[in-house]
Amino acid sequence: MSDACPSPQRPLDAHDLLSLAVLMAVYDQPLGGAAVRDRMQRLAAPGFDADSAWIDDAIAGLHAAGYLDSDVDEVGREVWRINAMGRDLASELGGRAPGQACDATRTCLLLRLCLDGTMPAHNRRIFVASLLSRNAGSGAQGSEKSPANR
Repeated sequence: MSDACPSPQRPLDAHDLLSLAVLMAVYDQPLGGAAVRDRMQRLAAPGFDADSAWIDDAIAGLHAAGYLDSDVDEVGREVWRINAMGRDLASELGGRAPGQACDATRTCLLLRLCLDGTMPAHNRRIFVASLLSRNAGSGAQGSEKSPANR
């Protein structure tokens, strides 16, 4: 995470949150698609559907855009890991959260706690809803493409 205070181009929407969540899911360790999807299910909340196909599309888009690298684990499964460009994107996306422009690291940390299941389920739903609150109605799933899919 960068210590710089980004000036958000636009607020975080559901697609950006999906991209950020995928990047945070593989931030500390490479994970296969199934493991990423399992972690993402913890983020399901009003305005943010953790649909498997949507997650797979985000992974593919982030990889194609150069934000995720692909490896093969010890049993021959494809795994994904964040790279330096992906870390920069995560910092930029985290800085788009409502009221968090200078606190991208905090947003990313809280998102990782959600993905790990450390944050209680009720609080996870509240957190995800608060990230999307600035865009009520405008950031709905399917309305825009994530940075990885533009």
